Amino acid sequence: MEHLNLHNGWSFDCEEIFEMAVNHFPTNSHFVEIGLGQGKSSGYMAVEIINSGKNIKLDCVDCWDMPTDETQDYTMAFLNNLKPIWNMLNISVIQNYSTEASKLYEDNSLDFVFIDGDHSYTAVTDDIKHWLPKLKQNGLIAGHDYTQDYINSVIPAVDTFFGKEKVNISKSSWYVWISDLDR
Repeated sequence: MEHLNLHNGWSFDCEEIFEMAVNHFPTNSHFVEIGLGQGKSSGYMAVEIINSGKNIKLDCVDCWDMPTDETQDYTMAFLNNLKPIWNMLNISVIQNYSTEASKLYEDNSLDFVFIDGDHSYTAVTDDIKHWLPKLKQNGLIAGHDYTQDYINSVIPAVDTFFGKEKVNISKSSWYVWISDLDR
């Protein structure tokens, strides 16, 4: 299946991480994406899952705490953008704040978590703190916007939490294998 041609007002270059996660994890894995916007990244990951033939559950988390006029209704845009593939995989949407949504999951239950929500230093740190325990020992945690635009927020939050030597970079995203951490 071809990837959806979705408009997105923000940068998207996470293909390598999403492809790596889908290829690495077996069927019956469970993925969570935090921060959805209009669905470009979720749509990309969903198509990768569909094309893999694996049964991978994808949960999409966002508070959509933004203005909801006719030009910025991101909730409806997300749902409409993913409508063509909605019934082709095990996908669900959780409309909540990231740290609250993390409470819905048991510790050691997830394979992959991708963080692209609030980009403040405190929010990125809180997201990592809340989601890290939810990952299995062979899991993968990653996030977007590890760039100069976020030199005072995302980069120091990730580097301080994990230690720069544990952080891997793919384009403008960061990722850490849980097996590389002392937990």
